[in-house]
Amino acid sequence: MKIAYLANNKTGLEIARFLATQDVQIGALIVHGETNSAFRDEIIAASGCSKAQVFGADSITDPGVIQAIKNLQCDIGVSVLFGNILSPE
Repeated sequence: MKIAYLANNKTGLEIARFLATQDVQIGALIVHGETNSAFRDEIIAASGCSKAQVFGADSITDPGVIQAIKNLQCDIGVSVLFGNILSPE
């Protein structure tokens, strides 16, 4: 299964670490910016995602970013302490 993972804080990090031990691939990772997130760099490292798979929370309403995430063909989205209300798209 491939997931789009929206994560923040220590719990988001712990779940990223847990997912790395499971039969799950983080296909897209969405994190908050450096100034308003906790454990951002650690979450990115634990996810195993390339830079092309990592997106900033401030850009997820941009049509180009939405399309880039869609192109990664994730099966499901998982949000952990992300703190944003997202559209179904």
